[in-house]
Order: sequence, then structure tokens, then C-alpha cells
Amino acid sequence: MKNDSGRTPRGLSRRSFIKTAPAVAATAAMAPRAALAGEAAKKTKRQPLNCYNYTSISGVQNLSIWSEWIKEDIHLFVLADTHLFETDARNLPYSEFSARMSKAYNSVPHHESHQATTPAVSLKESLEIAGEKRPDAVVHLGDLVSFPSEYSIEYAARLFRQCGLPCYYISGNHDWCYEGFEADAQKHRATFMPRLKPLYPEGVDPLQYSIVIKGLKLIFIDDSTGDVTDGQIEFFRKEVAEDIPSILMMHIGLFLPGHESFYLGFPDYIPTLGADGAVQMISAADGSHAANIERFHAEVQRANAHNKLLAVVAGHNHVVKAEEIGPLRQFVVPLNADGSYTDLHIHPATTAPRAKYGTPPKSALGWF
Repeated sequence: MKNDSGRTPRGLSRRSFIKTAPAVAATAAMAPRAALAGEAAKKTKRQPLNCYNYTSISGVQNLSIWSEWIKEDIHLFVLADTHLFETDARNLPYSEFSARMSKAYNSVPHHESHQATTPAVSLKESLEIAGEKRPDAVVHLGDLVSFPSEYSIEYAARLFRQCGLPCYYISGNHDWCYEGFEADAQKHRATFMPRLKPLYPEGVDPLQYSIVIKGLKLIFIDDSTGDVTDGQIEFFRKEVAEDIPSILMMHIGLFLPGHESFYLGFPDYIPTLGADGAVQMISAADGSHAANIERFHAEVQRANAHNKLLAVVAGHNHVVKAEEIGPLRQFVVPLNADGSYTDLHIHPATTAPRAKYGTPPKSALGWF
């Protein structure tokens, strides 16, 4: 199934297996060391040449990735945490549950002018900028609304349609949450997720889907409850097993050492690193483990090391971050309520990106 942009939303896909014939025994007998070395070379995957550069100036985050797996330039315009709050009469039965968040962002200093603005104005302005830049796609990483106001959801969906660009969305924790309405996060999300349907590409599973743009796969995982399911982990595992470069898109980022404030599992679990360097998510209340979060974290790192996962891109923190754990790169995009946005450019690699692109500007975090 293809949408109007020609991009293909993807569901669970089967892994391709390639079988190779064993080396000829006679050759190994004649030159055992050479034969063993040859087999090792075949089995060893050479690590790719990936290079990252990052700047953040006055609310605009510029992120560039160079990879030898990328064949042509790709431009994504990324937003998160817009926090629309406008309502109409349909919200009246839930007004007691939206009282706090209806006031949280109703006036925000604009990231550039510092004059008071609103999330609704910021989203409209951001999509107008996207229309001028003409990226390959607009991506919104959740908390589009501060609570599931049907009026605000319809407003955003209308702006997405009018911008004339492919738009992809994954839910944040506020998009389905009326505070105090339902304690069970899974049930709460299931109750109000249908309201968000106009924001998704047609026919996709809102908890997990992928799309391909110019040979780059964007994998969307809804971790807005602070957890992931067995099905989402299996979906991710199958998606990254395919022979195509990818970026993982989520609302809540992964726990990385030194950045414990917001992470997958917050606020129920305390992240720690085990003696082997693996992440452990331990409940402060009863000492239990968030097993799925630990498994997912391990799958992401494995995909980054052995497959073609270039980066993780997330929102939720309302601040700009560039983080790393070993070879894994995670980028947190800014708060869109004040008009901030991220320009994400993915380029084909050169043999020496530093030589081609020169010294990073002084405002950059540098090559890493």
C-alpha cells in the first residue's frame, strides 16, 4: 500500500535469509590458515563510515549524518512537543482531567523573537517554514497536544494536509492522556488512541510502523506509556534485520549514562548500568525489573552495532541534546511550542567527510 507521496508504510516484514556454500574441504586441507582467514573475512562485517555533525542556534537544531549506506541526500523536518491546548464543547466531560495541561503552554516566548506566542501559532509557522524548505518529509515525534482535545487534533491534521508534504507522526504521552482519568497507561492509551487516527498515514499500526524514503527506513515505535511491548520489540528486530539503513523514531528516548532525567521507563524505574555495561531498569518501589525496556535497549544497541541503524531521534525532554553510548547516537529535538524545529539531513558518505566538509562551525558540538 502506497500513500500519495509514493512512500510505502511498512508492517511486519519477513527476514531474508541468504545461504552460502561452505568452503571446499580440499582447499582448506591444502592451506588451512589461508582458508580460515578467508572464511573469517567473509563473516566479518566491516564497520561503516558514519559521521555526525550538530549545531543548535536560537531554537533551530541542524543535524547532519553522513553514511556510506546512503545513496542520495535526504532532508527531514522534525518537530516534537507542540502541546496544543485549544478545545471546544466536546472536551467539557473531561475538563477536570485537562485543567492543569490546558494552562501549561497557553503563552510561550518565541524561540527567536522572544515575544509571547501560542503552540497553535508555532505549529502553523513551523509548517510554513517546512513548506519553504521542501524537505522529503515532516516528522512529528509526539506530544502534539497537551491532552486529547479533538479540536486541537483536527486543527493539527488540517495543517499537516495543507502543508503539501508527506507527514509522519508517532504519539507522545500527552496525546492520549487526561491526567487522573485512568491509572493503567495501556488502557488509557487504548481509550483515546482512536482520536489520533487522522494524524497517521493511512493503514498503519499506530503503535509501530515504518516508511522508506529514498532508501532510508524510518522506524516508528510508540513508547509513550514509558514501556514497549513484546510485539514492538519483535517488530523492531525484524525491521532492522532488512538490508537497508534506518533511523529509530520515538517520543521518549533511551536511557544513556549521565542522562537520567527522562528516559524510556520514566518515572517508574531507576536506570543503572550492570557490571557488563548492560542497562538495567529497576523499580524503586519493589525492586522488579522492567524486562521489556532492558530487552529493547539491548536490541537497539545490537542493531546499531551489527545492522544499519544510524541513530535514534526522540522528543519529550523539551531540550536539545546529542548523546552517545558507545557507537550509538541519540538526538533529542527541541520544544516546538515556541516554534523550534530540527533540520535533519542525511548524506552519502565520502572517504573523508572531514576533508570534504571542513572544520565544524564554532557553534557546533563537532564531528562525532
